[in-house]
Amino acid sequence: MRVAASLAFSALLTCALGSGGDAAGPVQARSPDGKRVAEVRARTSGGDAIFVDGRHVWPEGTGARRPKVIGRPTWARAGHAVAWLARESGGATTLVVELLDGDAAGQALEWTVPPAALPARAIMWMGASRLAVGPREMEPKLVASWQAPEAR
Repeated sequence: MRVAASLAFSALLTCALGSGGDAAGPVQARSPDGKRVAEVRARTSGGDAIFVDGRHVWPEGTGARRPKVIGRPTWARAGHAVAWLARESGGATTLVVELLDGDAAGQALEWTVPPAALPARAIMWMGASRLAVGPREMEPKLVASWQAPEAR
């Protein structure tokens, strides 16, 4: 099932991210209930990959894409999704949300962060399907939201 996604500029609160994965080892972030773990791992082919509970979730495939994760993945309060920022090899910054539960489980939503919202370093969840991004806490520049399909 496809998820409808949207992106908008706004002035809302954000939370700062930590540092991304590097040679020192993987960066981990536990879900709020402590049951799930998102991990940034360096790829041997270059760039980073995201794993959730030991399963590779992003980027898809083994293509030429070599994104570098910026900071630490940030969990939704309910633990149904995790978000992070990545810098693509061409310089563009991407906001990614991996949906983990329900009909949309396994789907990664991606938005290119526009230049006016850079530098993007902080993420704050504002609800089950909405988050804000900005350069630091209390300085959001962009809001992303989506609508997941309803359960049958």
